[in-house]
Amino acid sequence: MIDGLRKLRVMSTPTPTPAGMGTAAGTAIAPNKNSPHLHSVASSLRSCLDGMLPDNLRNDSAAFQQHLTQQKTRLQTEKNSWRFGLNYLFETLKQHKDWYARNQQFVQLRKDVKRFEAHVATVRTILSESVSKLDLEAGLRGAELEGRVGAYKIMFEVTKIVSNLSRPLVKLQILKPNESSLSVYCDTFVLDIVLSGGEGAVESASLTTVEKDQTSQFPDRDEDLLASLKLLANGDSTNFTEKLHRLINRAELAVKFPEMNFEQLEMELYTKVTEACSQQKYWSAKRAVEGVRVMFKDPNACIPVIEPPRKRVKLDEAQASATSAAGASGATTGATDSVAMDGSNDDHDDPSKTSSTDVLSPLANGEWTGSISFIEWRDQVALHVVGEAPLVMVGQQARKLALVAMQKHAKTAATAQKDVHEDEKLFNEFVSWTTPDGKKPILPRLHFARDRSICSVFPSRSSLAMRQEYTLTTKEISGGLKLHSFPIPLMNASMETLTNVLQVCGRSLFFHALLLSAFCSRSNTFGQRIAADNDEAVNARIKVDVAAAERITMNTGDLLGADKQVLIEVNTKPDCSLELSVKYQTEATPSLPLENAATLQKLASVCHSIPLLTYYALKRTVQAKNGPSSAVAAGANGEDCNGIAALDGDLSVSMKMEGEGMLLDEMDMF
Repeated sequence: MIDGLRKLRVMSTPTPTPAGMGTAAGTAIAPNKNSPHLHSVASSLRSCLDGMLPDNLRNDSAAFQQHLTQQKTRLQTEKNSWRFGLNYLFETLKQHKDWYARNQQFVQLRKDVKRFEAHVATVRTILSESVSKLDLEAGLRGAELEGRVGAYKIMFEVTKIVSNLSRPLVKLQILKPNESSLSVYCDTFVLDIVLSGGEGAVESASLTTVEKDQTSQFPDRDEDLLASLKLLANGDSTNFTEKLHRLINRAELAVKFPEMNFEQLEMELYTKVTEACSQQKYWSAKRAVEGVRVMFKDPNACIPVIEPPRKRVKLDEAQASATSAAGASGATTGATDSVAMDGSNDDHDDPSKTSSTDVLSPLANGEWTGSISFIEWRDQVALHVVGEAPLVMVGQQARKLALVAMQKHAKTAATAQKDVHEDEKLFNEFVSWTTPDGKKPILPRLHFARDRSICSVFPSRSSLAMRQEYTLTTKEISGGLKLHSFPIPLMNASMETLTNVLQVCGRSLFFHALLLSAFCSRSNTFGQRIAADNDEAVNARIKVDVAAAERITMNTGDLLGADKQVLIEVNTKPDCSLELSVKYQTEATPSLPLENAATLQKLASVCHSIPLLTYYALKRTVQAKNGPSSAVAAGANGEDCNGIAALDGDLSVSMKMEGEGMLLDEMDMF
C-alpha cells in the first residue's frame, strides 16, 4: 500500500524524468500515438490502483489487454455484418417515429388553435350582429313612435360603418346635433349629413378637409358624397364604405407622415391629372371623396338597349315538361359557352340566375371609371390608381404600363440605352406589389371568358338582314394580367407620367370595348329583330383573330364563295382611333367589288362596333353577290352607292340586346 502511494506521488510530481526512465516505464503498457495524453494518465492511474488492491481482486494486465483487443475486433466485425445494419435502421426508424409523432402533435395543435380562433371570431361576429340587431330594433321602436324610421336607419347604418372602420391612429368621432343631422369627424376631415323628413331622404352632404388649420370644400366632392349616401339610403352601402375607407387611409397617412401636406398634394394631383386628360382622347377628370376621379368614355360606342323581359305564359304539363327539358339542355350549352376557360363563371352567365332586367357592363358602353388617391407603399407615399372594374391587359401592354409608372421620366429617355435587367426588376416589382392589407391587386388572366356569339344586324332603313356568328380563334391572352389597382411612386408622379399612364390604359380600354361589342353576350340584336322564318337573311360565319391591343382580324369564310374569303382588319392607334381595311385573302382579280378605302375610313370614324363595321363593310359586296334586286331595293330605301348615307340615322336607332344573361360583371371579356 505504501509503495503504491509512493508511485502515485512520484507520478504527480512535475520533476523532469530522463528519457531512459520514460522508456523503461513504458514497457508495461505500449503507448498509443493516437491517444491523448489524458488517456495515458488514466492508464497509469488504473495500474496504480490495481497495485493497491489485494491479490485476489487485482486484474491481470495481460488479460485486460486481451479483453480490450477482443472488444475492438468484435465491434468491427459487427459493423460489417447485416445484423448491425438492421439494428442501425431500427434505431433510426424509432427516432424518426418519435420525431414524426411529436411533429404531428404540433401540427394538430396548430390546427386546433386555428379552429378555435375561427370559432371565437364566429362567436364574436354573431354576438356583434345580435347586439347590432337589438340596438336597431330598440331604436326602431322609438323611431316609429316619432315617425322617423327612415332617418334612424340611415343614421344607424352610418354609425355602424364608422365604428367598424375606426383605427388606432385615426379616432373617428360621431356627433348628432339633432335627430335629422349627423357629423363624422377626425383631425383631417369632417362629414356633415343632413336628412329631411322622417323617411330619411338625404337633403345635403358636405366634406370638409382640414390641413394645418386650413379647411377646403369643393362642390364636386359634395355631389359625390351625396350620391353615395343616396345609394346607402337605397340599401347599397358598399360605395359609401369604400369612400370612407379611402378617407381614413389619407387621415392615417397624415399621422404617419406629418411633414407632408396632403391637401396641397391633392391640389397638385388634380391639376396634373386634368392637364393629362386634356391631352388624351375620351378622358376626363373631376374631384371625388376619395381623391381624383378619372373617366374614360368613347362617344362613338354603339350602346345596345336592353328589352324588358317578355311575359310568361302558363303552359300545360306536356309543354311545360318539354320546355323544361329544352331549357336544361340550353342551360348546359350556355354554361359551356359562358364559362371562362380558366374555370370561372359568374351569376350573369347562368340562365337560371338571370335577373328580370339585365344590366350591361359599363365597358360594353365604352365607359370606365377609376380614381387616384394616396397610399403607403414601401414606407413611402405613392399614388394609388383603382378601377371600379379591373383593367385587363396583355403582357406587352402591362409591361409598358409598369415601366411608365415606375421609371422617372426624363427628356433623354428616348435616346438613353435601355437596361433590360432594370426594366425586368421594375416590372416584377410592379406586378408583385401588395396593398397594406396584404391583398394582391394584380393577378394573371390568360384566357378569354367567351369565344362564341351571334349578332343580328338589321338597320331600319336597310333591306339586308345579316346574322353574324362569331368564333374567337385566339384562345389565350399572351401574358395577360388583370389589374384591380396599381401604384405610382410619388416621386415619379409628373404630368408626363400621368399622361403616358392614361394613354396606355386608354388604348387597352378602347380595344377591350371594341372587342366587347361583338362578344358582350351570347345573342345580340342591332336594329330590328330578324324573324326566325326570314329566309333572305344572310348568315355569316366569321372567325376572329385578336392581337391585343392593336389588331382584330375577321375572316368571313365562305360567305361570298369557297375561294372568296374576305379579311376585315380593324387596327387601333395609340390615340384611340380606328383604321378599317377589307381585302380578299387569296383572290388576285376579285370578281366582286369591295368597299373603297374612303368609305371605310368614314365608317371607322363614326362607329366603334365590330358587328356594325362588319355589316357596312360587307353590305355592298353581299348585295352585288345576291343580284340586282338587292341593289334596287337598297336604292329605293334612299341609300347611296356607298351604303353610308343613312349610317348616322341607323346608329341613332335603338340597338337591342335580347335574351341571354350578360357576360361581364367587372369588365371580364378576358
